[in-house]
Amino acid sequence: MMRAVGIRRVYYSIDNDIVYENVTQMVSINASSVLRFLERQMYNAPTSDREYFVNLLLRKMPKSLRTKNIICFISYNFLDVLPEFSYTISKNNFRIFDERQKMICHVDIIN
Repeated sequence: MMRAVGIRRVYYSIDNDIVYENVTQMVSINASSVLRFLERQMYNAPTSDREYFVNLLLRKMPKSLRTKNIICFISYNFLDVLPEFSYTISKNNFRIFDERQKMICHVDIIN
């Protein structure tokens, strides 16, 4: 959406610091309660928030990301939205696991 209206960079403040990300490289699975309500009413989205966010993660997570964007995603989004999930980061990939330690997502790291 932001890319469609010409926004290239997003700046936001976190813990007395200003962080920026290029819109083309950002990833987020957060959604407002209004958006979740509308998607549930109109598109039969999952009724539980956990399933809703897992569905977003599976649909929207890119196949590859930069390390900086992965760190921002983990720090400012993932841990808030799915706190019971875990992850690993290695030199070449980022993996997300559910609460039973089943891998649900794999992303290649590009630099």
